[in-house]
Amino acid sequence: MIVEGMYPTDGRITAFGFINLKDDKYFFPVYNPCPVIRKEVLDKYPEINQIIDSMRELSETDMQHLNKAVDVDRESLKEASEAWLKEEGFIK
Repeated sequence: MIVEGMYPTDGRITAFGFINLKDDKYFFPVYNPCPVIRKEVLDKYPEINQIIDSMRELSETDMQHLNKAVDVDRESLKEASEAWLKEEGFIK
């Protein structure tokens, strides 16, 4: 089945058992998360930098699962992200 309008981190991939085809023409952009934090916040809480660095391991599959939780399972952004942060040991 060909599905148009999906990006590599789309939650429907996980939800419906789709697979990503190799994008050998590099048509789709890479969807890597990029944190944006004000300097004043980093100056006040320097430990945030270490936490952000450790989150570089957020994989395409992780992002698919998070997007599925919100887009398909209808969890709130807060619920989905909080659950992931707990599973990965970032928060208790």
